[in-house]
This record gives sequence, C-alpha cells and structure tokens, in this order.
Amino acid sequence: MDTACRSRPYPRRCYRGELSRCRHNGAPLCGPDRIESWTDTELSQDDDIVARMFDVAQAALAAGERPVAAVLVRDGAIVAEATDAVFGRSDPTAHAERVVVSDYCTAQSLLHLRGYELYCFIEPCVMCCGAIHWAKLDRVVYALSQARLNELSGGRPKPGIRELLPLGARALSVVGPVRENDAFQIAARYDWRARAL
Repeated sequence: MDTACRSRPYPRRCYRGELSRCRHNGAPLCGPDRIESWTDTELSQDDDIVARMFDVAQAALAAGERPVAAVLVRDGAIVAEATDAVFGRSDPTAHAERVVVSDYCTAQSLLHLRGYELYCFIEPCVMCCGAIHWAKLDRVVYALSQARLNELSGGRPKPGIRELLPLGARALSVVGPVRENDAFQIAARYDWRARAL
C-alpha cells in the first residue's frame, strides 16, 4: 500500500504490518514493525553519499580491512564516516556502523541521533541493528544485502534489518539494497572465508 508524506521529496511505502500513522502528516503506514521502505529507483537524491560510501569501503580494503563502510548524514551532509576496525583495534564488535555511531556520539556528547541517517555498505548485522535502534536513527540505507554477503562469506543465512528492527514506537525508514551489484563486486575482492572471525 502506498502513502504520501510531504516531509521528504519522495513517497513513503509501507513494508508490512497493520496500519499506523505517519508521524509527519498522519498518513497510514506500517504498524507493528514501524519500518518504512523505499525502492532503489527512488534513491537518486542519495547517489553522491552512496558513491562516497563505496570510496570509503574501497579505502578500507586497500588498508587491509574488510571492505565495509558506514557514513552518517545530517540534513543531507556527511558528518562522520567509519570503516570496520575489527582487525585494527582487535575488537570483534568494531563494525563500521557501530564505530561511526559510537565515535560520533562520544565526540559530540550525544545520547541519540534523531534526525540522522546512516548509510551502510552492508546490510546491518544483529549487533549493528541494536546500535541503530538505541541511537534512534531516522533512516538507514544499505547497499549489499546479508543474503548476497553470505554468498561470499558462507555459513548460515543471517537475518536482515527488516527482520531485526521491528522494535519500539519510532518509525525507521529503510532503503535497500541499492547498487547491490556494484557493492558485491567490491566485496568480492576480499577473501571473507580466509579471514573469518
């Protein structure tokens, strides 16, 4: 079911769930999981940020880390970015999404990121979805789905963000996957199975 929300220059679409109301204009949208979704074709206004995210991921690959990046955006401007720091910090929790949220909040003395958007090279994992939830981000955009990543890394299939974040009363906008084939080509240059955690 489609609904319109004038708070953004593109339409809202319900992902699933019972009807609820948009916090911006009262239009019906999805209920229990509070997730709104957009399609790849509606993402043209985000091209520059997605391209920057890909550059950051490739820089991580060149530096010997996994080609993973997260970019934090406020009012259309990049305010922070991070790569995976799992091996550099010897920290198995140092995924790019968690790093950018934690480091930015610490630097800015913030306890939430309402009004911010997070661009993720890979669809957030279970741990990073927790960070997204507690940081109260407004919107998440991701490129490479967990399903496509699993083709490279092996192991058991992992849940996606839409399964993991039907939490709380706040609506979360989710966009993705976007430019997934491009992201897959970058990710495929890393040997995920040889350097698994």
